[in-house]
Amino acid sequence: MITLCTSPARVGAQLLKRFAGIPTADVADALGGRGAIDFEIRRLFPSGPFVGSALTVETPPNDNLAPYAALDLVRAGDVVVISTRDFTGGASIGDTLFKLYSERGVVGVVLDGLVRDLDGIEEIGIPVYARGLSPNAPQRHGPGSIGADIVVGGMTVAQGDIVIGDRDGVVIVPAGRAEDILASIDAKKRAAPAAAQQGSLPGWLEVFLKSDAVRRV
Repeated sequence: MITLCTSPARVGAQLLKRFAGIPTADVADALGGRGAIDFEIRRLFPSGPFVGSALTVETPPNDNLAPYAALDLVRAGDVVVISTRDFTGGASIGDTLFKLYSERGVVGVVLDGLVRDLDGIEEIGIPVYARGLSPNAPQRHGPGSIGADIVVGGMTVAQGDIVIGDRDGVVIVPAGRAEDILASIDAKKRAAPAAAQQGSLPGWLEVFLKSDAVRRV
């Protein structure tokens, strides 16, 4: 019924700390203007930014056995990322499961379906990004998996990828690209003061306006 990856990959805590405080927009820029999940998966209540290691969960529509089974593998610093196959006929998880996640140190939950018990979830305080809310309850029959690659909001998420969330949305950083993304963000920060000294226009725009691609009449 449920498939568990017994040794789920995770990035180290030190690497996660290096992403802390970086806006999702800057990360998306370093990913070539991509990396964000579907905009309809949004923050359901005001909460601070988060960064963590993805614990991936696949569950069929209208079922939450796999999200509960994930408690066997979840660790402090994880972001539980749940694929419900975009199910919006009812909630997939509620405040009972959020409380259990919170007790194990989960820093965020992202799913492509719905949740319920918003007052209780908000009191628990874990940031949650979902398509919306419904009082309807799910079943617990399975099947499902924890630790396999999933697709959420148009983005493939692998176990151990870095998940970053803030007011703009959620961005997924493939674990294997983390160092390159950080280097790109650092390079952009170093270049920013020099670019500002060149004038009021961005440097790339000044170059473009002087090029043959602009015809002045």
